[in-house]
Amino acid sequence: MRRIQLGLAFYAQFLKGMMAFRWDFWLNLTGIVISQILNVIMLTAIFSRIPHLQGWRFHEILFIYGFSQLPLSFFYLFGSSLNSVNHLILDGRLDQYLIRPVDPLFQILAQDLGIQQVSGLFASTAIIAYATWKLGLVITWWHPFAFALFVYGGTAIYFGLALMFASLSFWYPERAGFVWPIMSVGDFAQYPITIYDRPIRLFITWVLPFAFTAFFPATLLMGIQTFAVYAWATPIVGTVLMVAAYRVWQQGLRNYTSTGS
Repeated sequence: MRRIQLGLAFYAQFLKGMMAFRWDFWLNLTGIVISQILNVIMLTAIFSRIPHLQGWRFHEILFIYGFSQLPLSFFYLFGSSLNSVNHLILDGRLDQYLIRPVDPLFQILAQDLGIQQVSGLFASTAIIAYATWKLGLVITWWHPFAFALFVYGGTAIYFGLALMFASLSFWYPERAGFVWPIMSVGDFAQYPITIYDRPIRLFITWVLPFAFTAFFPATLLMGIQTFAVYAWATPIVGTVLMVAAYRVWQQGLRNYTSTGS
């Protein structure tokens, strides 16, 4: 409860600062929606020339794409500040988080709120709803439960991977941030992984498990049972990855030496 109250206080201060630059806020908010629209237009243009892509119809790919944006948006909403860990270490600002009686990771996550991603959440939900309607999917009692579970699992995978690679900055602080380059690999998860060559499929399934963030859950929600076992494993993969990443983070904190500046 105390952490929730602290988090709300941090975010309230962040929003006050953001509202001082309202035009920037609204431009960023609009930019995310425009980006989503452009991606949908690109898919529409592709499928205006071909009936399917390796057996995948337009609205199936649209459903996968829309679902992929939900965990990604949740991650950017609460976890975008992980990319700044190496900067905090290099300039010595991490010290100020360590002397406070609050978990340093919690403080870092609470220092930034990607509120613009709220528009991404609405846009992706609209895409999923439209694709669901066009595919004629029947929603049963287990769908809302599975949907929430899969979104949690996908978000946890993004957080786990981001935290894992952000923690590498404790050992390699002079390098540029590891987080965004790794997150960019997640773009492969926006589309059916079966369209890629086998090495890529294996890499985004078992090395950087982005396939669990969208493809496996989305196919099950569409009634495709081929990858059902992988889909139900999504929250497990996410939880295990977050726990492992947090342990690496804690080890990095124990090895951390202040810059002395």
